[in-house]
Amino acid sequence: MPKLEAVNTVGCGDAMTGAFAVAMSRNFKPDEALRYAVAVSAASALSPDTGDFAPKDFDEIFPNVRIF
Repeated sequence: MPKLEAVNTVGCGDAMTGAFAVAMSRNFKPDEALRYAVAVSAASALSPDTGDFAPKDFDEIFPNVRIF
């Protein structure tokens, strides 16, 4: 995964927790739910606005998240 330059990390943990809950409520497999949550959290770190992210950032990050 390419290195990301975080702009604002405030709320990224909350974004990850919320995204994981959403993924589980949508019946994602556990590994997919974790990938989803990581991508939302990372996209959130790229936004200057707390609690927000650009869908295009998520779309670029999600396919590159690997769980080992």
